[in-house]
Amino acid sequence: MQFNRYDMAVIEQALREAINQGADYHKVTTYQTVLGKLQEMHDVDAQTTMGPPADGFRYDYDDSADTGVQG
Repeated sequence: MQFNRYDMAVIEQALREAINQGADYHKVTTYQTVLGKLQEMHDVDAQTTMGPPADGFRYDYDDSADTGVQG
């Protein structure tokens, strides 16, 4: 079963609400564990989709005034 970003957001929100409303310690810790796993998956997806800039160039910003030439 594949979940899109909207599905994941709904699941994460439902888990957060269950954690905030929960009185049963075991259920709350279970929900927190699952929420942590979902967030890890989201972090991995975010890192995977990030790449070089869209124009294909990487920029190295060197603001130093030292040009190595002494006069």
